[in-house]
Amino acid sequence: MALLPALDCTKYSRIHRTCYRILSDGCKADVSEKIYEQFAVALLRASQAGLSGGVLYVRCRTALEVKKEVFFLNGHKCVLHDSPVALLLIDVINDLEFEEGQRLAEYALPMARNIAQLKIEAKRHGVPCLYVNDNFGQWQSDFKHLVTRCVKGRVRGAPIARELVPQRDDYFVLKPRHSGFFQTPLDLLLQNLHARKLILCGLTTDSCVLFTANDGYLRGLEILVPADCCAALAKRRHTDALGQMRRTLKANTMASLQIDFERLLQEDKFSG
Repeated sequence: MALLPALDCTKYSRIHRTCYRILSDGCKADVSEKIYEQFAVALLRASQAGLSGGVLYVRCRTALEVKKEVFFLNGHKCVLHDSPVALLLIDVINDLEFEEGQRLAEYALPMARNIAQLKIEAKRHGVPCLYVNDNFGQWQSDFKHLVTRCVKGRVRGAPIARELVPQRDDYFVLKPRHSGFFQTPLDLLLQNLHARKLILCGLTTDSCVLFTANDGYLRGLEILVPADCCAALAKRRHTDALGQMRRTLKANTMASLQIDFERLLQEDKFSG
């Protein structure tokens, strides 16, 4: 465990002392006093803005483990990517332990394999990958715990989760409801990434993918929903939802193999 600089309790406020405890709790990176103070400032600003300190805490811990910072601190860009395109993986880390979960798993496994290939292409082009995942009512848990449970546990969703295990440079947002934007920092994260085009994948086409696509469209974002990278409980529900997104959100629902990342990135460059 990294050793933090000695803490002068008369020098730091309560929120700084809280940050000290957070960063000293099993952090594997070398934590300088400067980074520690920057995190404290970020957490304080987040608290004042009404954002989730817990989300920032987890992002910072992850960043420290790879010795990079993930925030906008003191006006400087600290996210790991700068891309007009972002790939969102919605509810793919999912135990599927619910009624009709087995039926959904049958559609979700080929979907997961397609997403895995699409994610490889996204990373090859420097496109950030964001896991936008339900917390499934586990208010005292975190994303890492959810991943471990789904990947290593005896749950229906394990084969899907194993195909899509998050990597260190991926981002994640825990959502309490259907839309990835509702009561989450997703909007702020996309702004920091400069993302204006969203490629939405995951579960389910007619629920969380649809709600997230709708809220993204309302924010003026371009929406792509590759038809083979999302799934629903029935093929009819899947195709109906895709049709609705094409009609009302101007979404592109081409197959994942047809997505040309170079063209998407170049189009944005020229339009800018």
